[in-house]
Amino acid sequence: RKGLVDAISPGHIDAADALTCRWTTPHFFLLTADELQAQWSGAAVSRSFVASCRATATVHPEVAQQAQWLWEVLDELDDAERARWFRFLTGSSRGPRGGANLRIGPRAGGDGAFPFAHACVSSLDLPSYSSRELLRERLGAAVKAAHDKFTDL
Repeated sequence: RKGLVDAISPGHIDAADALTCRWTTPHFFLLTADELQAQWSGAAVSRSFVASCRATATVHPEVAQQAQWLWEVLDELDDAERARWFRFLTGSSRGPRGGANLRIGPRAGGDGAFPFAHACVSSLDLPSYSSRELLRERLGAAVKAAHDKFTDL
């Protein structure tokens, strides 16, 4: 069973390909619901997922302090709030299997500006906020405004 989870990655199963599905579909009965969900829909945006994103993220030096605050704020959120944040950032409320390659860069405007996400490239432009609390408030407002436009949460 463990080998099956490791061997089947997204993209290996094509429901339209009868020949492939004939051999792989019966094996899915060996997987738990969580394993199937991870295979087909990605991983939940948990604290450990955010930690893996943090470890691989590319952060512009101009917003290094704000990025540090961002990781702290994300660590305090519950899973549903983190999923909304990830949806704002990437266009998906679930993380890809194996983590995400995020980029955090500067944005003009200082305390009066809101963060801006480029979902197609998983990039976040952060203003140089003067405090962690202000970053949390502005990020929450941006995510809430964007959440009204999306339907998967």
